[in-house]
Amino acid sequence: MIFGRDRRKRRERALVHLQSAARLLDDERPHTYIAVLDQLTHYRLPAVFQALAELADGVALPAFWRELDGAARELRLYTSAQPARLRAAADLCRRHAGRPPEGGPPAAG
Repeated sequence: MIFGRDRRKRRERALVHLQSAARLLDDERPHTYIAVLDQLTHYRLPAVFQALAELADGVALPAFWRELDGAARELRLYTSAQPARLRAAADLCRRHAGRPPEGGPPAAG
């Protein structure tokens, strides 16, 4: 099934982005990678995304936010169909990554 294969590939790419983001954040917030490793191994990717975004709020790590943005795009988290807390984490990531809101003007940079 092509649809299933595409979804699996997107989740695999999202996993790589989340692992990279967690390692980058580990320098600022020690033990982050270990803390999210169990969630990553169980493929709770949206939960890991949300936790990383909340942990990193206020941290200026452009490479981290780029990786998290990549995960959000692969998981299609920039949609209004997400639960409120996940949508808030995606909005936080979008702001830090310099991405414009959906249907809005480009972010100032």
